[in-house]
Amino acid sequence: MTKPVPPLIGYARDAADDPDLRLQMAELVRFGVRPADIFVDEAGREPISKRPAFEAMSRKLSPGSVLVIWRLDRLGRDLSELVQNAEKIHETGAHLSLITENIDSRTEAGWQAFEVVVFLARLERNLTRERARIISLAHGAQGKPVGRPSDLTDEKRAEIVSLLLSGLNFVQISKRVGLSKSTLYNHKAALLAEAAILAAGNDAKGALDGEG
Repeated sequence: MTKPVPPLIGYARDAADDPDLRLQMAELVRFGVRPADIFVDEAGREPISKRPAFEAMSRKLSPGSVLVIWRLDRLGRDLSELVQNAEKIHETGAHLSLITENIDSRTEAGWQAFEVVVFLARLERNLTRERARIISLAHGAQGKPVGRPSDLTDEKRAEIVSLLLSGLNFVQISKRVGLSKSTLYNHKAALLAEAAILAAGNDAKGALDGEG
């Protein structure tokens, strides 16, 4: 008796950084997904798991079915959300096939690749918690209120940390980002701590890539 072919279900998501939603649709159809079985979400602010098409797609998943996605990041706007949604899919007994990454969880190699993604997500969460703890301690040691400095925007903070990691000093960074040296030195300990945490995370990810 011929074993039934598991149904293919497609999911596509629009986003600001997406080249073209039609590209996703075309790739899903080329993979073998019927147009009627493709669920499409428009760009939005709410979590992906709460979007109409994603919810409708999730209800259609069943043990043995295969969810096909053009690229891994269509499942989440960050690594934690991505892994959370992927794990929900596997809890239904369905498989996950990623076209761009050439990963299919129906194979042992595909499942191992997915486990690496899960590991990196957990690493990122742990580093984020540790970074927040060190920043809090650094601010406390300086007699400052615990929390993110009010005179540094998220964009400025990220730029400063990136420049620190590139080897620039605070005098050079001050000229680059348009903030006074005194502002940077007021938050020196917290910024250096954040840079150190990110550097440690990059080293850990690099070591993992090297083992692969």
